[in-house]
Amino acid sequence: MNDVPRDHRRGLVPIGLLGMIVLVTTIELGVMRGNLDFMDNVAVSWKYTGKIVKRKAKGNSILCFGDSMLKFGLLPRVLAEGTGQKTYSLAVLSGSAPSSYYLLRRALDTGARPSAVIVDFARGILGDGPASETRPYPWVELLKPREAAELCWTAKDPNLVASIGLRSVLHSVRQRHEIRAHVMAMLGGKPTGQRDVAPALWRNWNTNDGGQANPKVEPFADVVVPESHPIKSGTWRCHPVNETYLHRFVELAQSHGIKVYWMLTPVTPGTFSHWVHSGDEQLFVDYVQQQQARFPGLVVLDARQSGYERSVFVDGVHLDRDGAAALSAGVSQALQVSISESKSKSERTTWIKIPAFDDQLPRVAIEDVTESRLALKSVLEQRKRR
Repeated sequence: MNDVPRDHRRGLVPIGLLGMIVLVTTIELGVMRGNLDFMDNVAVSWKYTGKIVKRKAKGNSILCFGDSMLKFGLLPRVLAEGTGQKTYSLAVLSGSAPSSYYLLRRALDTGARPSAVIVDFARGILGDGPASETRPYPWVELLKPREAAELCWTAKDPNLVASIGLRSVLHSVRQRHEIRAHVMAMLGGKPTGQRDVAPALWRNWNTNDGGQANPKVEPFADVVVPESHPIKSGTWRCHPVNETYLHRFVELAQSHGIKVYWMLTPVTPGTFSHWVHSGDEQLFVDYVQQQQARFPGLVVLDARQSGYERSVFVDGVHLDRDGAAALSAGVSQALQVSISESKSKSERTTWIKIPAFDDQLPRVAIEDVTESRLALKSVLEQRKRR
């Protein structure tokens, strides 16, 4: 006979449930937290940049913000050589208008006082909201609690609130895609590699003052749409939350007397032809001009038709080391013109076309990601021999 009263038995916590809670807590706190195997490059870049902004932002005359198209496309050391102005990039992979705003605000709060900022607000990302399913943003890797609360309040989106809340508490929810990829790689007998990739990226970003230099790649297909094809009616529009943060970014910079340059980075000829024929590119250009009308001091740096061929790209939208060096040199020339106009108080150009592609390499040494990986490998091998 069981002498335990029935009511008392109901109050007991099942051992299995207790064990599961302990196991989940152990995994969340001990295994998942800070484990590079379960962080993709986007999350790594947001976390890294959020941590270094306090140390790296001060003392620079030019700061760069935006997404991977700018992080890969502008090399701060080349810009510094061309302009004579110390430069640092705080652009992040998949960077959005809110991420750029919070990084700028944080930089200013730490005492940074640049004379100019260069930012790209890419069309594709501007059209996506902060709770995007197609482009999940790692907000918890970058935002402080107050910043996250502010973003949620601005967005007024319960899905965003739930997403940030869950990801703040449960690392397995935050990194579920990376966990799945890691497990599949292990089951297939393939190396996951992320633990080796992140340190190489850190080294590359540190060496290139926040920029990322991509190595050369094998040629890839880049089909150009014939000009005879009709241009469609575009459907693009800027997401309201992104527009709010775009305005906040420009207003914050201008309130501190900082010149804002909106960078339109080059893409391959094939990619650009598809953009034009989709009809969305013209809608985007119209939108940029509307923002210039709203903010008279906003200057556009346009490199979309500056002759960058497929051979200097790693894919349809991202430049390799040679393309980035050329773009950085071209932007340096454009900035010099803009600065001289400001000093002479002459009529200012607000839409500057970046000079045509020039394959003359700069004198600044550039280390690409492959070289960073090999350098780290060499250091580790030397340590093993000791």
